[in-house]
Amino acid sequence: MLNTIVYNSPLPKGMPYPYGVLAAGHSRFTPRDPAITARYKEHTLILTTDGAGEIAVGTEVTGTQPLTLSWVNTSADYRHKCAQDCAAWTYLWFSFEGHAASQLYGKLARRSQLHALVAPDTIDLFKSVLRAVTSNHQGRHSQLSALVGQTVALFENCPNQTRGHDSLQDLARTLVESLADPWDTRSMAAKAGLSLSRFHSVFREEFDVPPATWLREQRINAAKRLLTETNMAVTRIGELCGYPDPQHFSREFTKNALLPPTKFRSQMRARVAR
Repeated sequence: MLNTIVYNSPLPKGMPYPYGVLAAGHSRFTPRDPAITARYKEHTLILTTDGAGEIAVGTEVTGTQPLTLSWVNTSADYRHKCAQDCAAWTYLWFSFEGHAASQLYGKLARRSQLHALVAPDTIDLFKSVLRAVTSNHQGRHSQLSALVGQTVALFENCPNQTRGHDSLQDLARTLVESLADPWDTRSMAAKAGLSLSRFHSVFREEFDVPPATWLREQRINAAKRLLTETNMAVTRIGELCGYPDPQHFSREFTKNALLPPTKFRSQMRARVAR
């Protein structure tokens, strides 16, 4: 077993960054080396660069290959080691802390998205983390936070990841294409082929917000685009976005944009004209 480890101090209190790196390194294991099971009570991201490894969480074992990105919660029951049929397993890694990291880990675990095949330039991300941890330049905390955020985003945005509920993705496309229709939660659930209670649960798991909130955001964002890009009457824009009552449209739009539709339009056009 060969290990290169560099340590970093936790984020100082009051630092306005969502993530902080605690340690980073480069490791190489062979089948003769014992599995790692130590409880560090940290979140660790592992990028396989060569060979093959095995990462177990509870009773579920996942094999890794070059460019497999894995998220391990070392507070839980886990182990990782070199695959028995491989000469060696080499990987880059870093452990981190951050806002809602455990909640995001749990969400990805429920979706079976704790491992993802990523692009080769992800290696550069990990190497940048290593360089930043060992440097003392001003701004390294913000750089590290940004690098962690980029890496974490790969779990949800990687093309090889499959979504948990295809029916919800189909529903989302339908809703965006028919915002003027009088959708409610019951009709959305029926379109997705789910019971009302099940629909609420899986929709929030998929999109992070309740269905009514998601639909309202889509409608208001569509209204913003139409107000900015067209000369269409405000009342007509409201109708196309699912608000046939002009007063209701104005109230909902103002809650979101903090400006009434007409003032939003004038401000956006003034900005574009500069």
